[in-house]
Amino acid sequence: MYKLDQMQLVCNIGKLLAEKHGVVDVSARHMNAIIDAANRLCDEFNRDDITAAAGAGLAAWFGSDHVGMSSAFMARRLAPLAGLVCPPHRIRDEPAYPRDPSDFWRCLKLLEAVPELSAHISAMASRGPIWSAYVEHWAEMTALYAEEKPTGRCPKLFALMERLQGRSK
Repeated sequence: MYKLDQMQLVCNIGKLLAEKHGVVDVSARHMNAIIDAANRLCDEFNRDDITAAAGAGLAAWFGSDHVGMSSAFMARRLAPLAGLVCPPHRIRDEPAYPRDPSDFWRCLKLLEAVPELSAHISAMASRGPIWSAYVEHWAEMTALYAEEKPTGRCPKLFALMERLQGRSK
């Protein structure tokens, strides 16, 4: 959680608009939009994350702040196999895979909140070559995440993910 200063944020948005976009004359309507944007940012950054507890279920996980494109894609593919129905969510349903350790963590949070999906993880192999490689190395990826998580960085996991994605050797 961050503690943002609303007035400082309003000033910084004004400076950014002037310096990067050439906006010098700001009407009352524009200023109100800047203030509204700053208020919305402050509200979001100043609140605690919503986390789905272990075993909380699919609806609780989809209602959490730990839903990304790849984890939502995974949830929507695995839920029917576990006899579950996915609730509607703001993230579009499109093919996606975890691109970095943070994305992978969101997938792990899904499996923690909805453990019955873990039995079906192998079904993700049919979702493309990257998912297939991930399924084959899922246990290794999970172990690397657990090993590196306490450091706050996951270079070995990221290197493995890049290799599996074909982005490095």
